[in-house]
Amino acid sequence: MFRLETQKQFDEWLNDEDLRLMRFFASIPPELLIYLDFSLDSLKHLETWLLQKYPEVQADLSGNELAAIDTIGTYVGEVFRKHLGGQWVIDLENEENAYFGIPGIADFDRNLPIKLVYPSTWVTTSIHRRTGTFIYNLVEKFSR
Repeated sequence: MFRLETQKQFDEWLNDEDLRLMRFFASIPPELLIYLDFSLDSLKHLETWLLQKYPEVQADLSGNELAAIDTIGTYVGEVFRKHLGGQWVIDLENEENAYFGIPGIADFDRNLPIKLVYPSTWVTTSIHRRTGTFIYNLVEKFSR
């Protein structure tokens, strides 16, 4: 999993969000790009593409793929934030935390049954579960 190690790295990650997303949008097929409008339905199209991009359950998610998964997680996180609010946060204190160094979202606009989400982990889980609607179902469930 893509992890940041310092507050400076996290601050840079936050500041570079638009650039990361622009690079992502430039790298994907035009037939997918037309659907990536930060709507809930865009998550279905994104996940269909993910399953085509990573056809094996045990896809190699190392090296450059970790940065790609992080960027896809950024898009998923921004869809979540658009519909439920929240702020990007990171735990850089508790090294025992399984999500140490992974950007998450907290402080939602609504009272949700959870306090913190990690969109990039949803991306890898969707690749492994291969339902085609894992990410959409999560965000849609919280949006109700």
